[in-house]
Amino acid sequence: MRFVCLTLVWLALAVPSTAQSCPAGPTALVLSGGGVKGLAHLGVLRALDRLGATPDFVVGTSMGAIIGALYSSGYSAGQIDSLLHDLPITDVVRPFRPPAPHPWNRRIPALFLVKGHRGFTFQTGIVDEAQPNARLNDALLRGNLLARGRFDQLPIPFHAVATDLRNRKTVVLDTGDLARAVRASSSIPLVFPPVVAGEAVLVDGGLSANIPVAEARQLGAARVIVSDVTEYPRDTLDFESPLALADQLLGFLFQQTTAERRRGDIWIRPDVQSYRSLDFSPETIATILRRGELAADSTIGRAACLPQRIRNESDFPATTGPWQVTTADRRDSLLLARHLGLSRQGRLDETALRRGLLALAEAEAVRGVWLNPGGRGDSVTLSLEPLTAPVSVGGLGLAYDHELGGRAWAGWFDRRALGTPAEASVLLTLGRYQRELVVAGLAHVDPGMSRLTPIVTVHLLAEDVRQFDDAGIETRAAATREGRVAAGVEFRPGIAWRIRLQAEAIRWSEPGASSSVLGGSLETSARSRGGKSITMEALWAGASARFRVAGEAPMIRTGRTTTVASGRLGWGRALPLRWTLPLGGDAGFPGLHLGERRGFAETMAAVRFGYRAIGPLEARVFAAAGRVWTDARSPGPWLGGARIGIGTDTPLGPVEAAIGVNTEGRSALYLRLGQWF
Repeated sequence: MRFVCLTLVWLALAVPSTAQSCPAGPTALVLSGGGVKGLAHLGVLRALDRLGATPDFVVGTSMGAIIGALYSSGYSAGQIDSLLHDLPITDVVRPFRPPAPHPWNRRIPALFLVKGHRGFTFQTGIVDEAQPNARLNDALLRGNLLARGRFDQLPIPFHAVATDLRNRKTVVLDTGDLARAVRASSSIPLVFPPVVAGEAVLVDGGLSANIPVAEARQLGAARVIVSDVTEYPRDTLDFESPLALADQLLGFLFQQTTAERRRGDIWIRPDVQSYRSLDFSPETIATILRRGELAADSTIGRAACLPQRIRNESDFPATTGPWQVTTADRRDSLLLARHLGLSRQGRLDETALRRGLLALAEAEAVRGVWLNPGGRGDSVTLSLEPLTAPVSVGGLGLAYDHELGGRAWAGWFDRRALGTPAEASVLLTLGRYQRELVVAGLAHVDPGMSRLTPIVTVHLLAEDVRQFDDAGIETRAAATREGRVAAGVEFRPGIAWRIRLQAEAIRWSEPGASSSVLGGSLETSARSRGGKSITMEALWAGASARFRVAGEAPMIRTGRTTTVASGRLGWGRALPLRWTLPLGGDAGFPGLHLGERRGFAETMAAVRFGYRAIGPLEARVFAAAGRVWTDARSPGPWLGGARIGIGTDTPLGPVEAAIGVNTEGRSALYLRLGQWF
């Protein structure tokens, strides 16, 4: 008996007591904000997955809220990593592209004026809001439908931390729409527009609780597992770099007093201090993921008494119950129902719903939608809250070309002209060689933003067409004038597609000739989320006819390199001078002056290779082959060429400088600032 008692005493002393090592009560996983550095949180999740540990609940701020919501929705660290690799993060955080109306023909405004609830204001934000909204809705759809408005019903209960911009108070979100809560938690001021919820104006939670340990304790946590990627001020600063200064100021905004550590807490701080919060380059992401995992393995592996919570088991809804739209406008209801594939009641088609949520990123009338799911059992109800685009918008754009000089445009667009369902737009372009005025009106014949709509346009154009001799020396430009009045219909088989068929009355003149004719046109355009675009135009007027098509394949990214393929094809008959087809279109052909080779037919194929050398700056090679037919019977010789230079994309459009050479031994400088139009 004495031996047995001694043995029990020895075992009690040799084996640490669970009660002594770990406080009784729930364990919270706390994920801090930190921009791209928050991707290091995946290392913590990987370590927990390997050890079979599960926290009792998750509290996340900003990027920590994004990672935490995915983890709480039932995704493993490996699955979240795969989701992030499939996610075109550069599209989500791409420079702001205002939701320009389609009559502006994808022009990029330098100034963008919108009509809000309190009058006209300049557009805020430097990131395109529609893409993050769509991507968050897609990534968090499964968790959103599982939670059905209560985040404690997720496999792991979840809380997102945001800040009320009115008073800088911390707001903990654990009900409502999951994607909206995460969007509010990660809305960096002046980068993303805030999320308005009732009286609260919600922005990034990092402004008030970037490491939400205190919030986790208030929610009942006895101990915390913290992944901290907070930015602390650097000892040295590159004061000559605007990006470094902006990053330092951003760090000050999110800096708070370090939370108190208690017995049993696990605190992980990955070595990611040297990276900027908004540097989403592939190389940076790969390094941060690796360093996060190293830090987690070295810390969690030594921890005692990890939480072993059993995840919630919730039924994924199989059917949709009644759904409604929170706005009173019936147009919104029909528009969302059509694009999201919703019926009043029936089987839930998750694939169609995902496809519709992503497609809304390309819509003009809305900037996204919050689902606000509810219900119970195998059914889900939806209270759709559309993020409507501004009713009236104005824009001003600028561009410069080394050969064509400066060009400016101004546009105005109203989605509810004179209080009706009609759209109206005015677009004025002024440049050295071209002056243009376009007035258009499009009437929706039903309140659901009908796919088939009548359209009327008036188009006035004065263009001085550049002329060249056989040696490529510019001669006197030919003054041409053209006026069109057109009426027809526009058909939209999908958000990205637009088809227009019109009858036209045309009056044109050029040196030595003029004509008034009746004709028609067919135009088709499409642009996918992956970057693939195609435009096709068929125009006929009297004896003249022209057909042309141009397309660009999606960009292929591999590390620092990018590849984009494109092509053009055109044919014409009895064309006036302005309707002839220039080789290469607006971008021209390497080694030639812009508009130098014009003819009755054109064919060209090109590919652009880019290598990101310094920051966003790319070294680029543009290679092309093509030819034009100078008249209907004599094709010109095939021509090959290449442009070699540097370029980058900016909020005001692309910037590129290059030297072009071709197989005729010709060379020419190509310098362009901004999106040409």
